Amino acid sequence: MRCPVCKIPPLREVEAGDKKAKLDICRTCEGVWFDAKELEIVSGVAIKQLQAPLSAKRSKRSCPRCQNPLRTFHYPQTLVEIDFCASCHGLWLDRGELKEIHTIRQNLKKRGEMQEVADPGGLKGALLNAVDSAIGVLNRFVAPPE
Repeated sequence: MRCPVCKIPPLREVEAGDKKAKLDICRTCEGVWFDAKELEIVSGVAIKQLQAPLSAKRSKRSCPRCQNPLRTFHYPQTLVEIDFCASCHGLWLDRGELKEIHTIRQNLKKRGEMQEVADPGGLKGALLNAVDSAIGVLNRFVAPPE
C-alpha cells in the first residue's frame, strides 16, 4: 500500500492494542491507516454500513487500499480533518492528528464543553464512535504512559 500523503510504499504493519488490530504506518510521514477490519475490531461497529458525513468533501488524497479518492471531514470541535474511504471504509490519520484530538477532547471534558454527537445511532455518530475507538487504540500504541 502507498501512503496517501507521501505516495511512498509500503506502509509498515504494526500490531496494536489488546484486540490485536494491525495498523499500517507510513515510515516517512508517520500517518496511520486503519482498514475497515481494524476499525471493526477496535470499535465493534459494522464499518461497511458507514458512510462519510454529508459534510465530507472529496480529498486530493487516494485511498492506500483501493486507490479511490478519500473523503475528508472535520472531527467535531477540532481543526483536524479525518480522511475516510467511502469505498473500502478505511480511515487515515495524519501524524499529530491523534495527539491533537486527544488533547482537545481531554481539555473539553475537563471544562464540561464536550459536544455529543446529535444522533449516536446514525451513520455520522457511528463513524465518529469508530474514530474515537481507533484513536483510543492508536493512543495506547503511540503515546507514552502518563
